[in-house]
Amino acid sequence: MRWLGIDSKAFGGGLFARGAGGSVKAVCGQAEVALRTIKEKIPRLRSVKRIRFVLFADKDLAVHEEALSRIFG
Repeated sequence: MRWLGIDSKAFGGGLFARGAGGSVKAVCGQAEVALRTIKEKIPRLRSVKRIRFVLFADKDLAVHEEALSRIFG
């Protein structure tokens, strides 16, 4: 992303995964995939200084916090 001059990235967390049905299970799966991918890519992200998840519901935040704790310890 350095060649684009990008030093931060925001992800719209639960909004996209939840969809019309409102499934917390879908958000949990999305959180796991996103956080595992970030953990895998962090060593190669030279110019990125901040990764932000933009969440719109308290239950989405809780799901992401639980996944963050499991994945990053």
